[in-house]
Amino acid sequence: MYIKVRKLGDKNNGEDLSINISKRAAVQELREIICKELGIPSEKQRLFYKGKLLIDDHHLIEYDVQLNDVIQLMVKAEINIKDAETEKPTCTSQSNEEEDCESAYYRIDDNVDVQDTLGAWFEGKIKRITRKIGADESDLTFHVTRLSELQRDPLVVNSSEIRPRSHQVLQSKDVGVGYTVLVNYNIDDPKSRGYWYDFQITKISGKSFTGMILFGQERTPICCQIPLYTKELYKLEQPCLIEKKIEVDYSKVPLRKIPFNCLRCKDHPTRTCKDCGCKVCFGKNNWDKILLCDECDDGYHIGCLSPPLTEIPKEDEWFCPQCKTDENEIVKAGDKLKFSKKKANMPSAKGEASARDWGRGMACVGRTKECTIVSKDHLGPIPGIEVGTCWKFRFQVSEAGIHRPIVAGIHGSESTCAYSIVLSGGYEDDIDYGNEFYYTGSGGRDLSGNKRINEQSCDQVLTRMNKALAMNCNAKFNAKDGAEAENWQGGKPVRVVRNFKLRKHSKYAPADGNRYDGVYKVVKYYPEKGKSGFIIWRYFLRRDDPAPAPWDK
Repeated sequence: MYIKVRKLGDKNNGEDLSINISKRAAVQELREIICKELGIPSEKQRLFYKGKLLIDDHHLIEYDVQLNDVIQLMVKAEINIKDAETEKPTCTSQSNEEEDCESAYYRIDDNVDVQDTLGAWFEGKIKRITRKIGADESDLTFHVTRLSELQRDPLVVNSSEIRPRSHQVLQSKDVGVGYTVLVNYNIDDPKSRGYWYDFQITKISGKSFTGMILFGQERTPICCQIPLYTKELYKLEQPCLIEKKIEVDYSKVPLRKIPFNCLRCKDHPTRTCKDCGCKVCFGKNNWDKILLCDECDDGYHIGCLSPPLTEIPKEDEWFCPQCKTDENEIVKAGDKLKFSKKKANMPSAKGEASARDWGRGMACVGRTKECTIVSKDHLGPIPGIEVGTCWKFRFQVSEAGIHRPIVAGIHGSESTCAYSIVLSGGYEDDIDYGNEFYYTGSGGRDLSGNKRINEQSCDQVLTRMNKALAMNCNAKFNAKDGAEAENWQGGKPVRVVRNFKLRKHSKYAPADGNRYDGVYKVVKYYPEKGKSGFIIWRYFLRRDDPAPAPWDK
């Protein structure tokens, strides 16, 4: 699959690095490709996806990285080794043991803002102040618990990673160019609620603030805009000596809003929850006594297990009763152990045949070659590929460059347009008239677990590949009501492939395999309620190819 790598702070100006990499590739492999293409050493790369820091030993599929998704790249700043050596403390006889101490700026139970590794600030409370025995008095360690999450182990930070908790809400008229304030921002989706970052204002226009989000502990600037009417601007509080500190009644100051970790219970600390609590009692108490299964990632209180445990096991891996395989079972030579209870309930374990068509084992087969005649974002026909050309399997269509994704129905880029689509009869609202057809956008289906096809379960949205196909229409983009082109032939071309599975709904589909049917244009697109009762995005496409259609030959 193709993904994009974008440096933090760079705008999407077409200079993203496109990488063809397997979903099962390790993060370290991605680092090596970036090093080869951009010349940035692997040890200086910090990769983020949806706010998460990518770890070398993990694989892209574990982070749910999808086709055309963007990986954010942060380059670590250069450190002058000579200057770093001069800043090292001269005392080398310090002990690793810590002792409780006092700070001139903070006290136990003080409300503070604590910074995480991504540069976001969370509200917390100091529970302990320590320092290493023999260390300088300014080298203090603060043990802080977060207020915005369920009670967990305290965070251990230094003095540069905490400050007094921000509590003063600022109005737009109270700030100006050059101010640094605390704002809420979602780096992956600016329209959604995110976390709290320092924001330097560089420009104030009629509707928004323009400035720099300071991201990461290196405080890398990222250009963004904040609505001028926002009521979520907080003044940054600066540390001051305890004797000069003005006391604030934080019991009357509400916590700042952040995204919920659990949408079911909305992170309520005492409410029982099937999703984020113990799978037996649904409770969230005694977090230090909850075991997480290394297969399904569900949590269990050690006292809720049968039989109950008295302490956390010392083994590196632990499996819940539903996932554990009996390793003590005696089997015949050459036989296998029984499946776990979850796997044993699947049709494949019971030897039951499935009526679902899985593409005869070729649906997700890998390519052995790649089209290099044109670029992957080429619009229009592929040189040498005639209208009516047929292929047995989807991976062969991909190798020819007509439609590169092996499974997805739309190939394109949200920022430009769609390059090709496949008609396979997967959506009940599709209507095919040959030279014209109605096409249903993607999404709105629950594909979790082992479900390649499922009924519509929610409304579709005009984002990602749906937006890409809408960009082909020769009309101003409208994410709310859709649009219709006055001169439809002036739109961007999209290659169309029909699959044999469409045959049960359309006489224009091939009897077997996949067939290239030429170039079409998007005449209009609009939202409407589909047969399932949910909102879908429909596209009306009309053929605009000089070559005759296969059914006219």
